[in-house]
Amino acid sequence: MVSKISDIQTNKCPKLVMGEFTTGSSGGSTGSVSLNYTGNGYPIMFLAYVKNGVYNPSSTGDTTWYNSVSRYDVGLVIMVKADTTTTPTYATSGTENTGAISYVYKNSTSNATSYGRSGSMTANTYTSSSTNASTSSTMIRFKGSNKALSYYIGNRSSSTYGLARSTTFSYIIVYSE
Repeated sequence: MVSKISDIQTNKCPKLVMGEFTTGSSGGSTGSVSLNYTGNGYPIMFLAYVKNGVYNPSSTGDTTWYNSVSRYDVGLVIMVKADTTTTPTYATSGTENTGAISYVYKNSTSNATSYGRSGSMTANTYTSSSTNASTSSTMIRFKGSNKALSYYIGNRSSSTYGLARSTTFSYIIVYSE
């Protein structure tokens, strides 16, 4: 049982995993994160956001992200398993492997505080170990298991939405057990 916020922050809550990762500098590429999860459940919710906030222009925020006009770079991703009562098989199809995903991205090449939103109700979020994350609604994937995450770094075009380059993201994952 979680008794205080510090228990969550130090991963003393077995259903919750928190961490950070930094994306690479090359658009159109992928990266991966090994998740520090020791239970037997599966991810039912995922949240990734630019560290210290997606709209934080202060010295504690990521001012490079805040001031960026790199259109289609994503700074916030939220996913909820489409059917939380089914165990994913980590295959390339099947409703048990889908998640409803929503994301926020930079939407201007001249105005840093212009944002767009998009998503999908049936993204193949839980997929095989040979399938990396790809553009748009599959920019975040649980790859082959409940302990491996793949992410896609955007290429700054309308057909290749992805996480912002060279950016540190904080993440929170809620597991079924």
